[in-house]
Amino acid sequence: MKDHIIVGFGRWGKVIFDNIKDKNFFRKIYIKSRKNNFVYEASKKTLSKINDNKFKKKYYSGHICTSVDKHFIYAKKLDVKKLIIEKPTFKNLEQYYIFSKKKNLITNYSDLFSPGIKHFYKYFTQIKKGEFKLTYRNLTLKYKKNYECLNDWLDHPLSLILFFFREEKLKFKIEKFERNKINKHICENIEIIFFNKKFKVILSLITNSKKKKRREIEIKNKFQKIKYNFHKSSYRVIDKKINKTYNFGYNSIINLYENFIMKNNMKLFIIKNFSRNIFLIKRNIIKIIKRKD
Repeated sequence: MKDHIIVGFGRWGKVIFDNIKDKNFFRKIYIKSRKNNFVYEASKKTLSKINDNKFKKKYYSGHICTSVDKHFIYAKKLDVKKLIIEKPTFKNLEQYYIFSKKKNLITNYSDLFSPGIKHFYKYFTQIKKGEFKLTYRNLTLKYKKNYECLNDWLDHPLSLILFFFREEKLKFKIEKFERNKINKHICENIEIIFFNKKFKVILSLITNSKKKKRREIEIKNKFQKIKYNFHKSSYRVIDKKINKTYNFGYNSIINLYENFIMKNNMKLFIIKNFSRNIFLIKRNIIKIIKRKD
């Protein structure tokens, strides 16, 4: 069995660890964090504190879960055969270009690795035209500066738009943008229309809502409606002939680890210049908003 390292053990690093620790993917999982370091031994199911001198020089795989400021530093330091980095991957284009030729690196756009997406994509390719809407609705209270919210959240829907439409240069129009504060935390809401020959593509991001969380894709036309629910890893097809729900029973983290780390089977998701294009579109969106601010 192989050894793995997680760098960063905040909320998301702990979520990653909790999902993979009992799956028998690794012999040991090393954890490097700002305050304490740990090693988890799968055979004993024990998590023990360790000093810096207990870390190895090489690992089979790694997962960087730090703030984006430290992604580039650890990506250069880690000696691993396969590396997962949380989004946003890097801070600037120079950092992207240095790692652009690496075949062993993948960004964790978690919705992209939702277990039913490949199945859903095949269904999508059979639809000739319609409306394609991504809705993200949540109450997110952790951002203290303008644009932090957009910079963090937009990667999810943009990764899906680029994956489904496979276009590097997508034209868009910002239909709506608003910013407000809740308990000193900044919430930014945005609606963007992307232009495609066959579909009207709508991205709706709402981060100040106390209503039920939504994280979904809805495709509809005169004949049918298909809705993918990321919280449930399921989608529903509704038309005159079919009213059926397809369920996929495991989460995006396990799907990513099983296919990228254990099997190297992520060809469908390895799209040329993918992370760079997400970075460029997001940068252009924020530039336009700054002009109007």
